[in-house]
Amino acid sequence: MRIDNITNSILNHLIQKEKIDFSHFSAFEKKKCFQIIEPLGYSLEEFQSITHFDIKEISLVIYHLVKLGNNIHHLFAYLNWKNFEDLITLIFDKTGYTVIENFRFKDEYTRFEIDVLSFRYPYLFAIDCKYHKNRASSPMKNAAIAQKNRVESLIESFPVISESLIKQLHLPVKRLIFIVPLVISWGNHNVHLFERIPIVSFNRLSGFLQDLDEFRDDILSFELSLS
Repeated sequence: MRIDNITNSILNHLIQKEKIDFSHFSAFEKKKCFQIIEPLGYSLEEFQSITHFDIKEISLVIYHLVKLGNNIHHLFAYLNWKNFEDLITLIFDKTGYTVIENFRFKDEYTRFEIDVLSFRYPYLFAIDCKYHKNRASSPMKNAAIAQKNRVESLIESFPVISESLIKQLHLPVKRLIFIVPLVISWGNHNVHLFERIPIVSFNRLSGFLQDLDEFRDDILSFELSLS
């Protein structure tokens, strides 16, 4: 589904701060507008009067538009990298995962940041969100290796940061979990596994999560026993 004029008007008001006047819309158009902004909890009059929306609100509308069947590639022009991270966070949250966005930690020499940490027993995903159109395989392979290195550093630092992670992600104590380095890209890529590290395009993410148990042995994961 291409982005129609109604959806375009909503998105431009949300993101580009272009004024929107619903008085010129038909009853059908107003109904469609309300359907798009429904997750925000605003009336059309309230939505029209707001001049600034935070990034969470923008991402929530984008997520809702994807659920309504809009082509994700046509939404690309309206997003930035932060919207994409928030969109990934929303998807995992609404799929029953507990999520931390932009998790930072450090070892003796280096500071690290993981875009999204997402947990639902027994999997803890350490996610790198790649928001660009480049379909070349090399950047994705490099990203996969870099994410693997971050996960190894995360595990090494776990004795220091475990209390915070257990609390924020509701990790189960005295249980074995599997930490999976994961790269999620906005566009489609020819490479789906590199050195057993999954590289998943956005439009295949739901299927990847649904079928995870079937190919768990094929992907790289690190066992971690929580004491």
